Amino acid sequence: MPLWSPYLYLGYPLHGDMQGGAWNPVVWLLSLTGRYDLTSMHLEILIAIFVSGAGMYRLLKTQSLNAQTCVTGAVAYMMCGFVTDVGGSNLPFLWGAAWIPFVIAYAYELLRRPSLRYTICAAMTMALLLACAYPSFVILTVYILFAGLLFRVITAFIAKDHIYLKKLALYQTVGIIVFVCLAAPVLMSYLHALPLYDRGSGVDLKSALYNSLDPRCLNSILFPGPTFRDPDVEGTDLIMRNVYFNLFFLMLLVSYAWQQKRKLLNFTFAGVLFFLLFALGEHTPLRGICYQLFPLMDTFRHPANARLFVILGSIFIGACMLEKMLQSNLHRRRLRATAVFFLILSLVFSFKAMRENPFSKSWDVLTNAGEQSAAGFKLFLDSLRSSDILLVICLLQLAFLLVFLFLTRKKNSSSLIWLFILNSFFCAQLAIPFTLVGKTSPKAGNSILKTYPKGFPPPGNHQTIGEASINATAHFDTIGMSGFYSKNIMVTTISYTPTMMKLFEDLAADSSAYQNVLSHPYVYLNNDSVESPTSTSGEIILKKFTNNLFVFETHSAKREQLVLQQLRLPGWRCYVDGKPAEIELVDRALMAVNLPEGNHEVEFHYRPTAVIICLYISLFTLIATIFLSVKRRSGKHA
Repeated sequence: MPLWSPYLYLGYPLHGDMQGGAWNPVVWLLSLTGRYDLTSMHLEILIAIFVSGAGMYRLLKTQSLNAQTCVTGAVAYMMCGFVTDVGGSNLPFLWGAAWIPFVIAYAYELLRRPSLRYTICAAMTMALLLACAYPSFVILTVYILFAGLLFRVITAFIAKDHIYLKKLALYQTVGIIVFVCLAAPVLMSYLHALPLYDRGSGVDLKSALYNSLDPRCLNSILFPGPTFRDPDVEGTDLIMRNVYFNLFFLMLLVSYAWQQKRKLLNFTFAGVLFFLLFALGEHTPLRGICYQLFPLMDTFRHPANARLFVILGSIFIGACMLEKMLQSNLHRRRLRATAVFFLILSLVFSFKAMRENPFSKSWDVLTNAGEQSAAGFKLFLDSLRSSDILLVICLLQLAFLLVFLFLTRKKNSSSLIWLFILNSFFCAQLAIPFTLVGKTSPKAGNSILKTYPKGFPPPGNHQTIGEASINATAHFDTIGMSGFYSKNIMVTTISYTPTMMKLFEDLAADSSAYQNVLSHPYVYLNNDSVESPTSTSGEIILKKFTNNLFVFETHSAKREQLVLQQLRLPGWRCYVDGKPAEIELVDRALMAVNLPEGNHEVEFHYRPTAVIICLYISLFTLIATIFLSVKRRSGKHA
């Protein structure tokens, strides 16, 4: 298993990267089929989107809603603003959206009907969320589960349902144990690597408020798109501005105000309001209060990501209201009045957009593009102003609202379902060009990636680190850091995912040490003076190489120091002629070992023992849970 990459920033513990997908089983499967390239990434995006839809379907099924309603809610979630925002640029965010509905669904079932089945399902999906998603989603989901558990325990305690409480305590304990065992290698890897990151010990309040959702982005709840071109909301990243989840689900969410209230929907609605205020970050005090009071709230940035829970809860409530509407239990006159209000709002914004001379520059761009239709269309999109996009989306929503008013008058339920789905589809298509479509085609990116070697080729010792790093940022706009793909041991001071280790940052800050790194190959022999090393005429031969292992054969006529330009991080072991040897620190961050004169075999092996043990525990737990589940199912059929 590739626990270490020798090529990135003079060595990097891949298993501890919380954003790199190292523990994502989908990434493993795609990588087994061949080179992971842009086509593989697009396939992973599609898989994550469909998993998110399946998760929302499963969540809505917990309320015994009919299939039509569940599919409509699933489609709205698959095509919501969060998914179209992050789908092409941050897969850990997208995987968070994929697994969270499953986790909440099975946790809810476990609270409602404690059983081994729901215990295992909740534990497995929570482990997948931890392995695949951005850490903040895991933390926020845990708080949601804790709030739900606390609410259920209090109500059961008031009702004096002690049998239920004992049963719930048993299955909750089993669930936590199963989760810890399944996620053991992931948890251990993160605990192993976090102290080595600059942000591993947490972030300050200013960083925690970074990428707050600008209040002006809230108009995307009704009109997705204009915020992508609004120069006034530059404080919020482009992929964190869209809160859209479907025009009609928004209307149904508003309609909940005059419906008979349910405890679950009240809890959900409170969560929607809480996470909306949380997502606004620096614009409300809530994020700062959570930062000061609650554990782990000081470990992550990007409060705008909390809009995912706003979208999730809104669709959940809207789907429950849709079910009532289809059963003619919803007050349609008030719902039509809400539609008229949104129609008037769309007209007002349409007139506002038309006053700003719409598309005055965009048509010229499109006309001058000539035969380069794809590139010309992208240039056309880039030339659109916020008011241009607003006009288009307003006209689109006006059309949908008029059709909705017509269909509700005719009481045509099946057509209404298609109207809901089409609204999600068209609004997603309007957002995708600004967040998912780039100027460079996947084919062009793949053609560059194909020029680089596959797997983990042995590094060459014929060039210095400085020479190997010359083209580290070539094709940066197309594939990012080229040095990551060229499979040369290289350095760059550009901070790019994955995050730099503290040791590397210390090395880069020391100009003398950094220049020494650049002037030598990845492995070399010095005399045994660490303070003033000088090159020698000794010989080094690479005998064996894997991503976790270097084995060298050395020949020298005097005492030498072998320097391996890899970060000296916990987990590395060194053996000289089969015997353990002490790894010394050189150039503030790198590994070296002292050698007596003569011929020697030197082995550097990266093997974090605790992570390996936890991996076996996880595999055993997975096999055991599958075996018990199959046995239990076969027993029922018998």
